[in-house]
This record gives sequence, C-alpha cells and structure tokens, in this order.
Amino acid sequence: VLDLADLPKTTDEMKHIVSEAFDFLSGTHIEDLIIAKLKEEFLNPDLHIEISSILSDLIQFMTDLCTKWRNIMTAIENDDLDGIRVELESLDLNLRKSVINSWDNEYGSPLHFAAYRRNYQITKFLLENGANPNSRIDFLTRKKMPFDANVNKIIKRGAITPMSIAAAKGDLPIIKLLHEKGGCINAKTFLIQYTPLDVSKAAGHSDVIEYLSKNGAERG
Repeated sequence: VLDLADLPKTTDEMKHIVSEAFDFLSGTHIEDLIIAKLKEEFLNPDLHIEISSILSDLIQFMTDLCTKWRNIMTAIENDDLDGIRVELESLDLNLRKSVINSWDNEYGSPLHFAAYRRNYQITKFLLENGANPNSRIDFLTRKKMPFDANVNKIIKRGAITPMSIAAAKGDLPIIKLLHEKGGCINAKTFLIQYTPLDVSKAAGHSDVIEYLSKNGAERG
C-alpha cells in the first residue's frame, strides 16, 4: 500500500523532481516544444494540488478495499457467513468481484480459503457473488493453510485452484459444487503440472479419486 508520507509535501519539491525528470528528457528525441509545454503544465501549483488530491482519494479507496478483503478472510476463518455479506453489501458487482477474487500468499483467495475451511455454504455464497472457480494462486505459505508433506510438495508448485485445495482436504461436496460452477478438474500446477487427481491421491481420499476419475480427471 502506498504511504502518503512519502509524497512530496510542497510545490517546490514537486518542481525539483519534475525539473530533474525533464532535464533528463531534454537529451532524448522529444521535441523541445513538447517538453516546454509539459514542463509548464507539471509545474503548475494548482495541478500539483489536484494530483495530490486524486492520489490521496485513490490510496484511501484501495486501502478500504484491502480492509474489506481482510475482514472477509477473517469472517471465513470464523465461519461467519453473515460477516461476509456485510462486507460485500456496500460494493457494486464489479468491485465485489474484484475483492472476492483477490488473494495473497497467506490465505490465497476467499474461495481457496473457504475450500480449505471446508465450509460449503460460504463456498457457495462466494461463487454466487462472482468468485472465479478457476482462480489460481502462485504460492502459499503454510501459516494459514498447512498440509501434510505429500500434499504440500504439490501445493507449493503454484497455480493452485480451489479444486486442488478441496481435493487435498477430501471435501467431495465442495469439489462437486466447484465442478458444477465451472471448476476445471484438470487444472495443472506449474512445472510438473499436478492436477486435483494427483492431489487427492497424495492425500489418500478414495471418494474424491473416484468422483474425479469418473468425470474425466487426468493425472499430470
């Protein structure tokens, strides 16, 4: 998250920064007339104030979205479906999808974490509100979603979908739900390209193995 404390405080500081930038550009192929016009505009104190205001609003907006995302993850951790509803109610559909499909290396996305928590109702709610059943996360720490050694060597390969998380947990109802909502049963990890079927076999979940196999799942 950007910190407003790092932004130039005065117009003079902005002038100095922009002047240095345009002094550098003066040695390039940009026409002198264009440089002069741009320099005049960027050194306008009113423009500096306007830009600072826009940046401030943007940073606050992004901070609010990040806070909502973190609150959603906390609600999932507490199996609090109503808490998730409250966080999403104030967002329009596009922003709702953006927040729901965001992720980090600790929790994954809300859908990944809900699958890990084996909460069917929350998983269903997220899918109904725009969660992507094929969303991928590049890497997971084991802090919030630990697995045994056999599964972890697959999960850490990256490009993990909620289907693989559900397969690792042996949660057949969530696997069926994800599949019904368009989740790919053959989504592969990076490099070695493990699939949910590989994950379920590593975890030893026979009912999941049977379902995936009957529905065309392949090993990586």
